[in-house]
Amino acid sequence: CIRDSVDAARAFEETARRYRGKVAFVSIAKFNIASVLIRQGDFDGAIQALRNVERTPGLGYIANVRLLTAASLSLVYALRGELDLAQRWIDDGRRRLRKASQRTAAAAELRFSESVLLARRGRREEALELLERDWLNLEGTTTAAGMRRIWLLKAFLLAQVAPARDQGAVEEQLARLRPFREGELGYLFEEWPELQAFAGSVGIS
Repeated sequence: CIRDSVDAARAFEETARRYRGKVAFVSIAKFNIASVLIRQGDFDGAIQALRNVERTPGLGYIANVRLLTAASLSLVYALRGELDLAQRWIDDGRRRLRKASQRTAAAAELRFSESVLLARRGRREEALELLERDWLNLEGTTTAAGMRRIWLLKAFLLAQVAPARDQGAVEEQLARLRPFREGELGYLFEEWPELQAFAGSVGIS
């Protein structure tokens, strides 16, 4: 998994170099590099890469990339527990959402980030309600790999909010995220002790 991520990052770096005169290609390649770093758990590297996306000349004309960048920065900061910074980027993402032409997938990413932030603030019922309110959009626009992190988060929230009542629902979410690669989801709880404890209790490392 790590090897695949390294190879992917190198490929995106080569794309950014090859098309450095084309803003759209460069910004998307840089964003994809940041996405790989997030999945590797290299949050410092991801933040730097996302800031590089923000500094791409002419990026202001590519609203969808700017929106995804805001969503990713909010997620990274939320996962690290830097909640004020996460909120700042969520607010910025909402403003960017109004200007984006292809909003659906990016809006789903922003919704996931916001749910993580609420959960980390201890507002778990609100986080669960937010996920459930936009569940059809999340399932309809998110890849299988992307959904595995959402199923894990939802299982965690269900277990925290009403463990006895929702045990069947918890098991349903956990069943949906399997199979997964060893370590695939580790970046989500590397700096989130409560989620790490839950993941360990259900055999996810």
